[in-house]
Amino acid sequence: MSAPQRSLLLFKPDAVAHGMADQGVADVCAAGLRVVSRSRFEMTEGQLAGMYYRIFPDERALTAGLLRRYLVGRPIETAVVEGPEALARLLEYKAAARARLGAFIYGNFVHCPDSVEEAERQIEVFSGDGRGGGFRPTTTRWRDWSVAGCERALDGVWADAAERGRARPAAWTPWPRAAGLRITVPARWEIAFDDIAVFLARLLGTDDPGFGVRATLAALYDPGGLATPVTGELAAELASRVREFGLLAAVPAEDRALVPGEPR
Repeated sequence: MSAPQRSLLLFKPDAVAHGMADQGVADVCAAGLRVVSRSRFEMTEGQLAGMYYRIFPDERALTAGLLRRYLVGRPIETAVVEGPEALARLLEYKAAARARLGAFIYGNFVHCPDSVEEAERQIEVFSGDGRGGGFRPTTTRWRDWSVAGCERALDGVWADAAERGRARPAAWTPWPRAAGLRITVPARWEIAFDDIAVFLARLLGTDDPGFGVRATLAALYDPGGLATPVTGELAAELASRVREFGLLAAVPAEDRALVPGEPR
């Protein structure tokens, strides 16, 4: 029998707001794990910095900004969980819960660490007093964008969400007609959110960080991805650049003959 492990289960603000923590804990206990302790509190910026210590805001200003808006100052609940293979079993629970509840903007309702070392670190982070470093850029410019402009753009994106952290546009597009090239993010994506946002903004001819954030969220979550009005030879050219970058591109049927190797 495997030696007992200790890990952390974190219910994010939307899970707490919708009363899902009790059922989640019950599911974990029914799977044979033991909840050692539970705590409900509002996450601080210091705790966020400790939780996402591998994310550096000076390098990933958009990701840090979205996480800060979603998690800081809102009620969360943590449970320290113990038992045989606790780490792997909580990861299975997280995957099942996310698949059942759907994908939401930085919400995903539940979080648990990916390694024993990460679990111990996060347990320590949330057992402290919440003070610590900040989680925002210290520079004035990022990727040739003003950090102040990025923050204003993120405020706008956040204000547009009908339910913070959960709602997303059904099919966001800034164009009156968008039936051309469609761009989506692969199901198992490894490219940083910030890199995608900068790439999409500049690919589609704008230097607006708000556009980049909304376009990335559309490519991630909207049915059919990000719909653009781009057709013809430009669609073929952009599709090639999108795929080289690591995203998916669907070319309109009437333009497929323009793309080498594209099925007609």
